[in-house]
Amino acid sequence: MAIDSNKLYIVISDSPSNSNQEGESQTASERKENSKKKDKSNAFNTYVQQQFLNELKSQATQAFNYSISQYGNLTGDYLEQKNLQNAMKVVNGLISIGTAAIGGAKIAGVWGAVVGAGVATINQFISFGYQAFVEYINNIKQNKEISILRERSGLNSYLDGSRGTEN
Repeated sequence: MAIDSNKLYIVISDSPSNSNQEGESQTASERKENSKKKDKSNAFNTYVQQQFLNELKSQATQAFNYSISQYGNLTGDYLEQKNLQNAMKVVNGLISIGTAAIGGAKIAGVWGAVVGAGVATINQFISFGYQAFVEYINNIKQNKEISILRERSGLNSYLDGSRGTEN
């Protein structure tokens, strides 16, 4: 629209207004350059948001882990502390799956969310399986060490009737 003393001019266009601040229309190359700037700005904003969420998750996890680690010292219930730590591992796994789904949705919509959640789920199953295997191996080692110490100290005499010596 332009106003000239007593006259009013209305410009009708079939495309959205591409006017810059001086009232001149933008060229195609200027529009393309502006869209590239917006894309870079959106990508940067998404990156900053993701980093903020990662840092927030990290800080909250550290605070919660510290409180759980002190639970056994404060109450003397170390079994409950271990149960809380295992529950925290599951919650962290679920948060990772959710984060991967959100990231996938931002990149590729619904299918990106499905793929992101699927990959994160597989990753969590592998991680939990590995942790269970390591714990199983540690229990076997600990049981072997205990049996060797019992044999050395003569505590097996209660089990097999011997005096605990070679003589």
